[in-house]
Amino acid sequence: MQENHQRFADKYFETLNAKESAIYAGFSEATAKQQGWQLLQRDDVSDYLEKLRAEYSEKTGITKEWIIERFKTIS
Repeated sequence: MQENHQRFADKYFETLNAKESAIYAGFSEATAKQQGWQLLQRDDVSDYLEKLRAEYSEKTGITKEWIIERFKTIS
């Protein structure tokens, strides 16, 4: 994976904002929205994001199931 693609993915994992993440990774503001969308379609970027999610879940214990159960107790 290219360095700017990894920078994009790291920022996207933090913000969930593709345009902002593309700008952060060095892409032009004029094309950032399109670049962000295209990067999210790449297998290497999506695989890396999945790896980040798995590491975060393991580290914190927060999983999709945990969120759903927690939401049920709040509602």
